[in-house]
Amino acid sequence: SYPDLNNVKAHAVGVNGGVYSFDWETQKYWPFDGTALVFRAYYPYTSNAVGSHVNISSDHESLSLSLPVSDPTTMPDVMVASGNMDADDRPLDKHTVNGLVNLGEFRHVLSQLTVEVVRKDNTVDPAIQVFDLIVSTVSSSGNLSLDDAQLSVADGNAATYRFINTPTPLTSIPASGYTAFFFPGTQDNVFITIVVGTPITNITRSYPISAFINVNGGEQDIVLERAKRTTVR
Repeated sequence: SYPDLNNVKAHAVGVNGGVYSFDWETQKYWPFDGTALVFRAYYPYTSNAVGSHVNISSDHESLSLSLPVSDPTTMPDVMVASGNMDADDRPLDKHTVNGLVNLGEFRHVLSQLTVEVVRKDNTVDPAIQVFDLIVSTVSSSGNLSLDDAQLSVADGNAATYRFINTPTPLTSIPASGYTAFFFPGTQDNVFITIVVGTPITNITRSYPISAFINVNGGEQDIVLERAKRTTVR
C-alpha cells in the first residue's frame, strides 16, 4: 500500500558469515506516518515484461512461474525468502526493528534435473548413435506464494527440450549430461525420449523419469525435490 516500496529492486552489497546485506537500487523511505510494512523478497526481479518466465501478481503476494517452451537455458533459478518474520500478521514497525529488516533465508524454488547418456561398457558398437534426446513435461506452470513460499503446480502447455537433434556418437556426448529446471513433485509428468541406433535402423524409447534408477540414491525412487539436484542415466 506504500508506493515507494512497491516491488522495487535491491542489490547485495556485502556478506558476513553467510548473511547478506542489501541496499535499494534507488534510495527508499519508510512511510513518514509510522505505517507498519510487510516485506517479501524474491529473485530474480520481474517487471512483468512480455515473455518473462517470472511474473508478480498485482497485489504482490505471489509469483506466476512458467517454464520455457523449448529453451531451458532461459529459465532462471527462482528463489524466495521463505520463513521470514514479515508475514501478513506480523507487519514491521520501524520503531521496533532498529533500522534492520530480516528477510529470512533465500531458498530455491525449482528442481534441477540432469540427464546423462553413457555407454554401459566399451564393447558398444562404435557405429551406434543417438539421433534424438528429448526431455518434456506437461507441468509447465506454477504459482508461488511470497508469504509462505508454498508452490502450486498446474498441468498445461507442454515444455519440450530437445538436447540432441542430429546423429551424435555416444563417445561425443558430454559426460556432464544435459540439465534443466522443473517443478518439484512432477516426476511422473517429466518424460525422457531417446532415439538410438544406426543410420539404417534405430529404436525409440520414452519413459517418465520416475521409471529410472536413482544414480545417486541406490534403490530409492526418483523424485524431483525442491532445491535438490536429481540425476538420471
